[in-house]
Amino acid sequence: MKFTILKLSMIFFIFVLITPLHAAQFTVNSSSEFSNAVKKANPGDEIVIQNGIYKGWGEVTIDKDDITIRAEKQHQTIFDGNDYKFIIKGNKVTLQGLSFKNNSKNQKDGVIEFRGAKNSRVTECEFLHLKNQTPIIGVRSDGKNHSKNNRVDHNEFHDSIDSVIFYVYVKTGEEPFQNSFDHNLVQGCTSGKKNIMAIRVGNWAGRALYRDDTIVDNNKFIQCQTPWDLFHIKGSGIKIRNNYIEESTTIKIRQGTHAVITGNMIIGTFAISEFQTGDVALRVQGHHAKIYNNIIDGQNKLKRGIALSWGSGDAVSGNNHYVSAHDNEIFNNTVLNCREDSIYLGDGKNRSSDTGRRNKAPHDNQIKNNIISMSRGTLVNLGEANDNVVSHNLFHATGSASIGTKGKSDIVGDPKFASASDGNYQLRADSPAIDNGQTLANVAVDRNGNKRPSERAHDIGAFEFQLLQQKIVGGKTYAVQLLIEENFANLDNWLVEMKNPGKVKVADNILQWDARNSMGTMWNKTLVHGPSLIEYDVQNLDGMNNLNAIFYGSIIKKDQEVLLETTHQRTGEYDEYHLFPNYIITYLSKDPSTDISTWRIRFRKNPGFNLLSEQSISKRVSSREWQHLTYVFEQNGSMSLYVDNRLVHTERDTKTPYRLGYHALRTWETHLSYKNFKIYQIVPSSLPDPITIGRPEQLRIIETAEGR
Repeated sequence: MKFTILKLSMIFFIFVLITPLHAAQFTVNSSSEFSNAVKKANPGDEIVIQNGIYKGWGEVTIDKDDITIRAEKQHQTIFDGNDYKFIIKGNKVTLQGLSFKNNSKNQKDGVIEFRGAKNSRVTECEFLHLKNQTPIIGVRSDGKNHSKNNRVDHNEFHDSIDSVIFYVYVKTGEEPFQNSFDHNLVQGCTSGKKNIMAIRVGNWAGRALYRDDTIVDNNKFIQCQTPWDLFHIKGSGIKIRNNYIEESTTIKIRQGTHAVITGNMIIGTFAISEFQTGDVALRVQGHHAKIYNNIIDGQNKLKRGIALSWGSGDAVSGNNHYVSAHDNEIFNNTVLNCREDSIYLGDGKNRSSDTGRRNKAPHDNQIKNNIISMSRGTLVNLGEANDNVVSHNLFHATGSASIGTKGKSDIVGDPKFASASDGNYQLRADSPAIDNGQTLANVAVDRNGNKRPSERAHDIGAFEFQLLQQKIVGGKTYAVQLLIEENFANLDNWLVEMKNPGKVKVADNILQWDARNSMGTMWNKTLVHGPSLIEYDVQNLDGMNNLNAIFYGSIIKKDQEVLLETTHQRTGEYDEYHLFPNYIITYLSKDPSTDISTWRIRFRKNPGFNLLSEQSISKRVSSREWQHLTYVFEQNGSMSLYVDNRLVHTERDTKTPYRLGYHALRTWETHLSYKNFKIYQIVPSSLPDPITIGRPEQLRIIETAEGR
């Protein structure tokens, strides 16, 4: 009997240990209730702030780990007025979906402040009409704990005045590390004051050698104009990647080492007043920066593209905080349409300051594989900075422009972009930039992530030319250029709009999408200009046969395409896609339970959910059979769907056909698998025939097999 009792007790004890605790949810509608909820919260709990407008909220501190704080409904929980502040001290804290408005009282160290936090996050919030905030979001240590790996992502900042958006404080011995500002939209944020900038890293040049490794990635900055800088960097190891900047001020590495500045597109940037920055898209005072694959189009507004600065010496010592720019790599950039100099090495010469006279010239910098084109001024102006390397660049000087310094293996000619007037700076097949660059191990990919070199040597400029292919679909031949080939190793190239995105996963290079009790849309992040061809294999595992797609989806906001930035506002409901420009093509069967089905094809155009055409076909599809779908969008507005290389329907949009945007997969009440997803650019007929332009070795024949 005693043995039996002991045995049961042991079983009960184990059961208690392995039974998971259920996360709690607290719903609050005041700061006092909120603070009480934080005190009670355990890891995994959620605090929901009810919809409403909150004034006089005050300062609150979140010092618990692993909790989520969110709006009841996104952007319907609104903090208004001058009295609110959130301090995040806990680790793995998420602040989500809140709205912050009309605060003009400077909240010391931030309206939201990461103070010694780690792995915490501010996401999907909006910040509207904030004033005098230095900053809006701050990152600093608390004297004991370093703020590390915090993330500010997928937020919107609109119409702030005299405010720093994101500030990483760097203090000796308390350096924040690897904090990220990514996938945010910053628009209409202006200032008339000095020392105001959107992104600030570091607060004193003397501490710029401390490694903070801040990440600024995949943001959009539109019409953000100050007399100072857009990015003001006094730190080391910063990564500024894949940002889009238009009609805004400049990027300045004021001091620091080992910055990585890659894949950014800077359009029409200019400074309101020069002050110390000068009218330069990218200025570097530091050393060992890697400046790769950027596009700078000054649109004749911008004085200079890239400037390297003189300093008071080569090393930080005593009061010498501003060293000369040296050992920087300026590789594979495309710099166009500046007013004076595209690349300039005379910045700040002999300027006097509290650090001494800057009389040490930039040196040991390498300027290679860049496309530089302008109609006035000097393409490469070294001034008196002679100890630098210039080689393997492509110069295109028109009008009154002069080349300036022409180095070893530099060439001269028209770069022949695909369509620069449309913002497409990729190379045509007859561009002299192809294979004429120096093969550089440090630049392994181009701006689109394509491998370098694609052939014998690196191409010059931000894009590596992709082989032209001759694609045969249904007996019709297209000259195409591969934009993306998706192997589904992960979902990095996709954005999911679905109530339960966890039902999308990848395994063995196959995307599996379970939407049997739901619906959703998956956007590929590749922006497509002009006519295109999309193909992939799809398999129905269970549920309805809805093998649908959306094409050239685009939301324009103040002349900017912001579809991907607004994806968090959509849940995959069908009517959400009736409100903005796109084509929806539905390919579905009536009865998935039989092998022989009647399949319907519908072409709709939005906004307005307008039916362009409808077609029915009979097609035998066995259980779990793969189908190969090909969509072709031609220059004349023609749209065609091919199934297993068989043309099933063609429709032509004769009224303003869409030719800019993103492509998406779409379904409802279906369990699907996808593989072999590819997007091609169809080469416009106005370009030379790829067979006759002297590069026949680049043309490959790819034919889609019948019955695939």
